[in-house]
Order: sequence, then structure tokens, then C-alpha cells
Amino acid sequence: MAAKKTAAPKTTATKKATAPKASTKKSIKDPTVKVVFQYQDVEFTEASCVKKAQAGFKKAFKDVELKTLDIYIKPEERKVYYVGNGEFEGFVDL
Repeated sequence: MAAKKTAAPKTTATKKATAPKASTKKSIKDPTVKVVFQYQDVEFTEASCVKKAQAGFKKAFKDVELKTLDIYIKPEERKVYYVGNGEFEGFVDL
């Protein structure tokens, strides 16, 4: 007797193309912050101090690439002191 061949049931998985769902949650962003220092009759921002310190560093140390910058603000002296790359020191006026 010949064995009857039965066809294996075909399983065709139909994949639905699903569009990615848009997130209904709004991403929470940090607010924009502006730091302003006031001392006697002088007012200056953190950003202006950083820009002046970077410019002072680049002017004083032309051949050195600035990787890190520490700034120290002394409003009573009207100066911004900086240390570039942990070893190059200088200052600029406010």
C-alpha cells in the first residue's frame, strides 16, 4: 500500500505594514537660562564672561588648542580670570 502524501498546511504569515505611531507626549526640554551678574554699577552675563575669556586665551596663547576652560569672575576687580587646559592662566577685563 502506498502511503498517502498529505500536503503540509501552508502557513503564510501576512505582515502588516504598520506605520510608526506618533508620540502624543511632548518631549520635555530644559528651559533657556540666562545668568546675569550685577555688582555695584556693572551688569554682565555668564555668556559674555565665557566669550571674553575664550578670546583672551586665543589672543595670549595662539598656538595652543583650547580644550578646557575654567573661569573665575571677580566683579570687585572687574576682571575675569581664566585657566585654559588646566595650565595656561590669564585674565580679561569685564
